[in-house]
Amino acid sequence: MGVTGTRDQVGGAAQRLVARARAAAPDFPVCVGLGVSNAEQAAEGASFADGVIVARRSCAGCSTIPTPPGVSAVRELATELADGVRRTG
Repeated sequence: MGVTGTRDQVGGAAQRLVARARAAAPDFPVCVGLGVSNAEQAAEGASFADGVIVARRSCAGCSTIPTPPGVSAVRELATELADGVRRTG
C-alpha cells in the first residue's frame, strides 16, 4: 500500500495516513512518497513508513537530461535519497 502525492514536506498528514493504512491493512507494508525529492524528506518518510517512493523525481531526472548523463543524474539522486533513508536506521 502506498501514500503518494506532491508536497513541499512529508509532514504530519502523511504520518497520519500511514497509521490509518496500517490499521486497515496490518499485514502489508506501507510506503510514503509525498513529493519526496531530497534526503531530508526521504529520512522523514522512512522514520514512520516501511518505504519511501521517489518515482516522480527520478523520472523527472531522466526526461530532462539526455542519456547517458541522465543515468548519472538519477544515480546521484538515488544515492542522496538512500543516504536520507539510512539516517533513520
